[in-house]
Amino acid sequence: MKQIRCLFVLVSVLSLSTGCNKAQSFTAEELQGARHTMPIREVSLMVRSHYDQNKIVAEIQRRHVPAAIDGKTEESLIRFGAKPALIAALKNEANVLTRKQRQAFDELAAHRRSQIANERPAAPQATEQSDEQPHTTAVVNTATVDTPEQAYWKAEAAYRAKKSDLEARIFSEQGRINRLRNSGAHESDLASAEARLHQHEDELKNLRTPMR
Repeated sequence: MKQIRCLFVLVSVLSLSTGCNKAQSFTAEELQGARHTMPIREVSLMVRSHYDQNKIVAEIQRRHVPAAIDGKTEESLIRFGAKPALIAALKNEANVLTRKQRQAFDELAAHRRSQIANERPAAPQATEQSDEQPHTTAVVNTATVDTPEQAYWKAEAAYRAKKSDLEARIFSEQGRINRLRNSGAHESDLASAEARLHQHEDELKNLRTPMR
């Protein structure tokens, strides 16, 4: 029931966001597909983090990607170590969103950006109101409590920030290890760097996406 209510809210939001004259309607299946889409940047991150590529292919087949990759993206992924089977999966139209799913995916992304933009000035405004009218503080706090939808987008933003941080840490440790090896350092000298690298990789692997 909770998922049905969430999907109903998303249908309403997406329909209203396109205007009364050009309202879009999406089925629950289309919205479900859009919400679980696997962005190409996520594929790239998994490749660079040395995930099992057979598992990445399986995830692509299950969740699908927004669009087939272009030549520039293919070259970039190959440089990061993508194998032919993974590249083929990313080019396979069977693993790409349908036209309506892509529309829903784009509108969800636009809605997320709008939510983030609208929330930025909210904190200073609430502070100003609190300074001017201290006796209404309780009312202001009650009015600005996050809705479940807002809480989800905030959690997703925090999740993406954490992923980016871990990615940067992984690349930093990989670079450090490569420099140590190129300088002829003994394997025992690499132990601490490799331990940190494995720690970051495990943390990234176990990082959970926000649930609706």
